Amino acid sequence: QGIDVGIASDIARVCNVDDLGTLAMVAAQVIGRPVAPHEVFRMRTLGAAATIGAAADIGSLEPGKRADIVVRRPSPSEDFGLDRAHEVAVLGRRTSVDTVLVGGRTVVSDGRVVTVDEDRVIAAAHLSARALADRIGL
Repeated sequence: QGIDVGIASDIARVCNVDDLGTLAMVAAQVIGRPVAPHEVFRMRTLGAAATIGAAADIGSLEPGKRADIVVRRPSPSEDFGLDRAHEVAVLGRRTSVDTVLVGGRTVVSDGRVVTVDEDRVIAAAHLSARALADRIGL
């Protein structure tokens, strides 16, 4: 009906990003307005870009847009022989990400981030979370 709908989360503890597609399909079914996997795929790409005013630059592969690309290698447990949009948008897990190119630069290769020291980033995040918990008395 002309409204941009995007699926994303900036708080990983609220909802695992892997589950957002399934959550969208279930929520739509519960309210009696089921959505097709292709629509969920659109919500996770162009829809998410549109909700932040960036659809002219990102969200789909078109001339003139930034061509950030995620290459997936689904595990056998994710490959049901279904529609690929369904498998990627609803069933796909982040563990099936093989390669990520951002602005023409490889940032993930063979499933591992190659631009930062992941262990160092995780350790810093844990320290930050602990400091926050201490400040609020948890």
